[in-house]
Amino acid sequence: QFLVFCILPAILYLLCVYKVWPAVRPRSKEGIFLASRVRYYHNFFLCVYSGACCGFTTIYLWLHGEWGFVRLDGASMRPMLCTPASRGMTILNYTFIASKLYEMLDTMFIVFLKNDEARAVLRVADGVRNRTDGPPGVETRRDGGGGGSSGGPTKRATGTDGWAQTFLHQYHHCTTFWLFLIVANTPGSTKMGPLLNGFVHTLMYSLYTNPKAWPRAAVPFITMGQIAQLAFVTYVWWVVPNYCPAYSSYPELHFLEYLTPYFMVPVYLLFFIYFFFNRFIRPLAGPKSSTKQKTS
Repeated sequence: QFLVFCILPAILYLLCVYKVWPAVRPRSKEGIFLASRVRYYHNFFLCVYSGACCGFTTIYLWLHGEWGFVRLDGASMRPMLCTPASRGMTILNYTFIASKLYEMLDTMFIVFLKNDEARAVLRVADGVRNRTDGPPGVETRRDGGGGGSSGGPTKRATGTDGWAQTFLHQYHHCTTFWLFLIVANTPGSTKMGPLLNGFVHTLMYSLYTNPKAWPRAAVPFITMGQIAQLAFVTYVWWVVPNYCPAYSSYPELHFLEYLTPYFMVPVYLLFFIYFFFNRFIRPLAGPKSSTKQKTS
């Protein structure tokens, strides 16, 4: 039953991505403008909500004397890793898990607005309306799409880079709800999810909400934060059975649940590193000079 509960949202998500949302995407100017406006409030809400989760967890860890985990030694990390979360912290984490279902709508806005027809309409509107004057009626290019971890199922997602972005985006949304349900079984992950993922998502959705407020040079640090977060939470998941006597037998008693994050998070990590290299590092080398060779 738990497995069905985890997999069913992923199946419904893919059904929406490839069947439902393309069929109902707006094609009129009014519909495109409405979708763009709703996307703005969607991103703004997730920015504020993620910031609230991060802020609440920060205060919680400080009040409970669990901030010592930043020293990364066993004795200092043990209170954060092993002390059961309070009822309030647990409820907050449940809402954070549920938000992973809502975040699937990131892809809906990509399907609605990252197509040639919508781009043409919004590009014309950009000539007569300054986006910073209010909720956007136009799409930005600085953020790479304005929703989710990277690209989406669009015609422009072609080639190796486009495939990688599409896979990362869809795999991310298919599995995060499942992943957060499983890692909620340990106190450390219950706290680190809203803290670290909440922090990164605050920055990410802030960028999507108002990209012009972000210096271009600051954008790569969001992806760097995502990479650092994924690496650290993998470490947290690994050390819990070693540092917490109450969870020492967890890997044996719940073998598949314990292994599941190791199948998911490294995939995120690998593709985020690939995406970071191709978007921010490779362009620094400049265009490669090439010569065309004639063949007979």
